[in-house]
Amino acid sequence: MSRSTDPLAEPKAIGEDIEQLVVDAVDGLRAAVDPEDWYDAHVETTIGPRTAEDVIFASISLLEAGTLVEIKACKRRVSNGTRNRDGLWTFQVDQHEKLVKESAVYLLAIYDDVGGTKQLEEIVVSPASIVDECLIGRWYDVDRHEGRVAQLGWPHVLGDQEVSADAE
Repeated sequence: MSRSTDPLAEPKAIGEDIEQLVVDAVDGLRAAVDPEDWYDAHVETTIGPRTAEDVIFASISLLEAGTLVEIKACKRRVSNGTRNRDGLWTFQVDQHEKLVKESAVYLLAIYDDVGGTKQLEEIVVSPASIVDECLIGRWYDVDRHEGRVAQLGWPHVLGDQEVSADAE
């Protein structure tokens, strides 16, 4: 059962729901279960374009068994109260540096609210090292436990490609 059906749900609850949707959607991906795990999932069996037809592979052709995976979620469109804009993924510097060091990957999910439930629109897989290049100059300090974070809009990764949902 989704804990984040409320449009104003906490980001952590939404993130956990999207993580589960991604794990369920990608054969060969298994959720991390140990509370000490600092990543969201790992690749259990090789994943490639033929086995994961709904996943966009960016700068990588397949995921080998044992690869560590961090799942990031952003909403397709968000409102700041006066206007709509494209959603952003948020990265934490400490975790990101571990992912780069471990040659891990990000599964970057874009979702939308459909009838009160979260629906995956796109999943993009990219090596953490490639995402690292995209985050140069984007890091900033926050007053929360995350310390330093960076944000990246989905169009930066997908360009002008239309992301599912009905065109606005």
